[in-house]
Amino acid sequence: AGLPLRPRRARRAWGQAETSRCSLDEPEEPAPPGGMAATAGRLERLKQVALIGKLPMILDAVRGMLSAGEKVVIFCHYREPIRAIAKELDEYGVVTLTGSSRADERERAVHLFQKDPTIRVFVGQTVAAGIPVALTAARHALFTDLEWNPPLARPPLDPTPPNPRPRARD
Repeated sequence: AGLPLRPRRARRAWGQAETSRCSLDEPEEPAPPGGMAATAGRLERLKQVALIGKLPMILDAVRGMLSAGEKVVIFCHYREPIRAIAKELDEYGVVTLTGSSRADERERAVHLFQKDPTIRVFVGQTVAAGIPVALTAARHALFTDLEWNPPLARPPLDPTPPNPRPRARD
């Protein structure tokens, strides 16, 4: 068996004098006002602010791929940047898909992107566009931001082209 642990108050770092305080003895910091939900809301807002700062670089990268004749899939968590990206890249032919898209709109967006050579950009909300949508017309998939929950970020990569695999960029 292992060595028994000493009582909590007695645990100290190696070389620490008996008179110094143990970090386990210190009181915990109080939770932020509003609890976890408020903290999560503030973190979401910070993610959105960071995304706004990245949009010019994302658009430059996408334009580079489009100028090489490629079709591009862009995944984004937030609806407002989806609208902004679609507006900025409108000249290349854009379809969008969000969680509020009706079933017929979803089918039409996927069909146009897959079959119409004038539609070269698909911008979809990460969760809504990732289940199950086949976007094999594109060789490139970009994620403007990532989900907090890693399993939610994985499905969008699977329906994009099986050969060659998309090069995800963040």
